[in-house]
Amino acid sequence: MLAVLLMTAQRQGPVQLAGQQEARQLLARDRCLPRIRARVGAVSGGYAAGGRGGRRRGRGMVSMVRSGARMSGVPRLRRGRIAVPALLSGIALALGVPAAMAATSATAAHPKVIATVKVGSEPSEVAVSPRTGAAYVVNRGSSTVTVISARTNKVAATIWIKPGMRNLAPFAVAVSAVTGDVYVTNFAVTSSAKGTVTVISGRTNKVIGTIPVGIDPGQAFISPKTGDVYVTNAGASITSSTVTVINGRTNKVITTIKLGGSSGTAQETAISPKTGDIYIANPGKDSVSVISGKTNKVIASVSVAYASEPSREPVDPYQVAVSPVTGAVYVVSEGYHTGNLVTAISGKTNKVTAVIPNEVGYFGGSGQIAISPKTGTVYVGNDISGNVSVISGKTNKVTGFIEFPDGYLHAEDVAVSPVTGDVYAETVIYDDTGPGGVNTGGAFWVINGKTNKLSGHVIIKDGVSISQNAISSRTGDAYSTGYANDVSVISG
Repeated sequence: MLAVLLMTAQRQGPVQLAGQQEARQLLARDRCLPRIRARVGAVSGGYAAGGRGGRRRGRGMVSMVRSGARMSGVPRLRRGRIAVPALLSGIALALGVPAAMAATSATAAHPKVIATVKVGSEPSEVAVSPRTGAAYVVNRGSSTVTVISARTNKVAATIWIKPGMRNLAPFAVAVSAVTGDVYVTNFAVTSSAKGTVTVISGRTNKVIGTIPVGIDPGQAFISPKTGDVYVTNAGASITSSTVTVINGRTNKVITTIKLGGSSGTAQETAISPKTGDIYIANPGKDSVSVISGKTNKVIASVSVAYASEPSREPVDPYQVAVSPVTGAVYVVSEGYHTGNLVTAISGKTNKVTAVIPNEVGYFGGSGQIAISPKTGTVYVGNDISGNVSVISGKTNKVTGFIEFPDGYLHAEDVAVSPVTGDVYAETVIYDDTGPGGVNTGGAFWVINGKTNKLSGHVIIKDGVSISQNAISSRTGDAYSTGYANDVSVISG
């Protein structure tokens, strides 16, 4: 019987590989279509991009996954050779079990889901307080914020955020490390009306203010130095983008900074923990705007266009992050023709210091970017190629790729634990044994921050969603939204 199963496993390898390649081709074709991006706020700290792709957003489940030293090793599959997962795939086929799920069973221990918390309708974004460890979950469908206690992993409060006008819905959330207060951006659902920011006391979990901002507000980012809040407003057109600056102590608008004419539509934002300067990606103009954290004035507009690209196609800068180790700024671009680029900018001179090709040919494939606060290593999730790029923060060179076993695709979201320095990544589980294949859930992976090798993973059937602001700076626990109006808590 074992010999038969081994022969089955040997024959299954090429079939799985062909199915995987076909799946990637289908996904690459789909990526040519416009992508709806969910923009999110971030906890102050500045070392990871705040936004994340909207592919799995909407009705959700927040899962908490715990990483840890007890995770079992995950063998990397080498194509064309028989590995344990391949053998299990053969056994699975003989027993009628999907191959992708069989491969996970050999390696699925162990980050650990330590709680599944029922929240409001359509949970989308999560931010964890660096002061109390409480998690704040934005529920777009019910216009509420669910507060999850860090001590009990139970709902501590449900807050109606009072967006201030009709047709406004909550979008993103950020928590101040200076005051502990919570800021929720609200955008107009059916019109181009101006949005608002709801302020919640981190001490009482009560709404203490509603602040008018610009049209189509997206992210709220909070300076770790001053506590001031920066809200990007996409505006009604490419020339009307603004940033609303709110005093973090008085919750009054200080100023509104115009970006439009010179910068284009404001997207993702990062704040330097060293200088307090703010960096905003502008895909409309292939640039990054730099705002002084001292004067709240635009002090530079840095072009990230790929000068050697003959067609001059837009590079579409999307994600931005600042290294807490070197102060360098890293911008991920995902233009259609140029492939994926990572541009390094000096945090001292605001000049481009390196243009790093990243998986060129997989256009539109990059996802989040995260930077280790311990080593300065840069990690970029690659959606289409299904791996994570590793870039040296010293040389600005790609030093390798972290690969996942067959059946695990869309490695888009990445984050770094501020506690252990380990890297968190998510993948979609794709079962290609049936006609056309099927998405069967998500996997939360832990990557050793010293060796850059897979440590372990856990499967969450309602999908996995990772962002840096949803990682506790106190425990390393991660909060993941899925599709069942729940939050999963994954232990760190």
